[in-house]
Amino acid sequence: MKQFAFYIALLTSSVNVFAQTHSLLNMDILNESSKSERLIEPTSPILGTSLSNKLRLTPLHPEELYNQLKASPNLDYELYLSALTYLSTLYPELEKYCAEGEKKTLNRNQLTEIMHAAIPLQVLTPLHNNYIDSHQSFVLSIGHDIEALKSRAKQVAHNFQRQREDCGVTKKLERFEDKLENYCLGWQSCKNSKEINHILSSAETGYPRIQYSLNGYTRYVYTELFKNKSLQSDLRIIYDLEKKWLLENTNITTETESFFGYVSENALKVGMHPKDLFLILAYSMRNMPSLDIEYTQDPKKALLLETYFWAFKNLKTKLRKPVASGKVFSNTQKKLGIYHYLTASLLSCESRLTGQGHSMAKLVGIISKLGYKGIKLLKAIDTQKYEKDGFKYVIKVASKQGFKSGVLAGVHGGDFGSKVCGKYYGVIKKDYDKSIIRIKKRFSFPVRRGYKRYSRRSNRRIKPLDRDEKIQRMQLLRLIAEENDLLSIASRSVLKP
Repeated sequence: MKQFAFYIALLTSSVNVFAQTHSLLNMDILNESSKSERLIEPTSPILGTSLSNKLRLTPLHPEELYNQLKASPNLDYELYLSALTYLSTLYPELEKYCAEGEKKTLNRNQLTEIMHAAIPLQVLTPLHNNYIDSHQSFVLSIGHDIEALKSRAKQVAHNFQRQREDCGVTKKLERFEDKLENYCLGWQSCKNSKEINHILSSAETGYPRIQYSLNGYTRYVYTELFKNKSLQSDLRIIYDLEKKWLLENTNITTETESFFGYVSENALKVGMHPKDLFLILAYSMRNMPSLDIEYTQDPKKALLLETYFWAFKNLKTKLRKPVASGKVFSNTQKKLGIYHYLTASLLSCESRLTGQGHSMAKLVGIISKLGYKGIKLLKAIDTQKYEKDGFKYVIKVASKQGFKSGVLAGVHGGDFGSKVCGKYYGVIKKDYDKSIIRIKKRFSFPVRRGYKRYSRRSNRRIKPLDRDEKIQRMQLLRLIAEENDLLSIASRSVLKP
């Protein structure tokens, strides 16, 4: 009896500690809320229902709200603990999901999504008891040791992400990419395009959003955004420009400047790098924030992104009328998927920043969407229905999935991203070429050309470089390599020079 009383006292003290340290997230999971279907919030599982509702409904500017949240006591502790609890709860289920092998994309009619692309309740609800147990265990074992909590959270997040990337469907995609590279026949530009697509797509299993078999671009976009030292100001610039365009264009006319044309032009004018422009634009038009392991890497930056996400989402809902009137996209009036358009733009932009030409960069955007839509179509084909109705059935499924509009998003998005980033790259490449010419003029002709066994005009043997000339040759190559590094830094290419 005494042991039982001691256990109750210990549990009560842990609840009090929990209540004191979770003032921001308000995750009092040991009371009646444990019976709620949204104990683990399907839209923002790290922040919880209370705070995510606040982010969605607040009238405040996202930067003002973020500054308020950032001042909350024990902020890092709360976010690390919430992320550790969530990832630890889902990790065994992720392992089980991957071990079962590749699955077809599930019929959304069988799933309960409280919002488009949210985690289905069928995934989260059965995990409530495990979630509560995990949380209690971490509160009791780690207490307020922030460094121990941080270390544990990072390790669990690392294992979780590695499992997500090693899941069967992602490995099959990698093998498919390797097979496609064989068709490049040694053409470096083709191999570079394959590598760029692989890096940006950052493919991983869709779990816990099991309505999707694959998730792409998410981890790459977040990794690059986290590198941005001026992320907060850049987010504000894009948000304010998007909001300003919507306020000034309540009545859409033929003279109205396109939404993305206006935002990109004005963001570049204030000195934003085109890569950051497309990263933030792509993020601003997502369906869900999908932030989880990021809270173990930099809690405050992750909170900043999620705060802006819900503000961007409110603006996105107001774009329906402009999309219908053809005034969102700068190079087409077709009704396209905004997110597909922007990911194709980002991919083509990255291609141009590595030195690819316009045609190749645009082609990368097209092939990316063609491949994505093609795989999605193949997974949705019912063999029996195909044998009965033939190609008509395939056309019907493709139409239902928006196959044509998805590919067209690749065409026009690729063109848009390539032109914007190609213009920027052209300026820095021009400066690079001038620097190379100046460097080469400092060295004599034999040094610039290096050793050649025979002359082109005659069959006479050319005198090889002497020792001093070889030293100068090495100096020339070193200076050129330094210029290549500077060009890569300026362009922020995903490929090493």
